[in-house]
Amino acid sequence: MVVLGLCALALGGATSSFATDSWAIGMGRAFAGAGFLFTTLYFTKMVADRFEGREIATAMSILVMSWPFGIAMGQVGQAWLANTLLWKVTIQAASA
Repeated sequence: MVVLGLCALALGGATSSFATDSWAIGMGRAFAGAGFLFTTLYFTKMVADRFEGREIATAMSILVMSWPFGIAMGQVGQAWLANTLLWKVTIQAASA
């Protein structure tokens, strides 16, 4: 399910980046949203199954803090990429 979710995230990004109409961008965002839902749920389940007992609090905190850290790192690199090239290239790089 995690692989399916990651594929949906990539497919959604690719759909949005190659879209020429607003409805196609929306469809890509819907695919990406569904992929995010699956990956979030199943990554959390995988961490909960792997770490039981005392370590679960540390493992969950690392998992939850990785999302804002990834967003912050993406903003640093993607802002430069969008200013240098096109916004579509930024979405394609994130999808890759």
